Amino acid sequence: RHDIAANWSHIPLPWPVPHELDGHECWCGRAACLDSFVSARGMEDDYFQITNTQLSATAIATAADAIDIVAESALQVLEDRIGRATALIINMVDPDVIVLGGAVGRFERLLTTVPRKWPGYIHGAKFKTQLVQSATGDNAVVAGAALLNS
Repeated sequence: RHDIAANWSHIPLPWPVPHELDGHECWCGRAACLDSFVSARGMEDDYFQITNTQLSATAIATAADAIDIVAESALQVLEDRIGRATALIINMVDPDVIVLGGAVGRFERLLTTVPRKWPGYIHGAKFKTQLVQSATGDNAVVAGAALLNS
């Protein structure tokens, strides 16, 4: 109706843990938007808070693959947050598929690790939603917006 379907980046992070309730100001002017938690920038900010070192999301994922436990921890936090966020979407609209886009959508391990988070949050014993990577990569959000606007 309003051409904003699938624009879920500015709803609050579901099932927050206490330390997620403070800060996390979003560029839109609100606090605790998904965009500030489940984006490349969100993971980069988390990593910086722990290490005082600025790395790109890709560099953090590469470091995690090289057994850097701090980078691995940052990636696991991202996975948990995406798991909670996608579980909320599954509970609300029961989609057949959820497409991960943007920079974090390139991290193949999310296709396995995120669905493992769902059982603790999805209501019902069975769920068949598939999590897939965007065929358009980082441009998934732009492509989706273009489709909605056509």
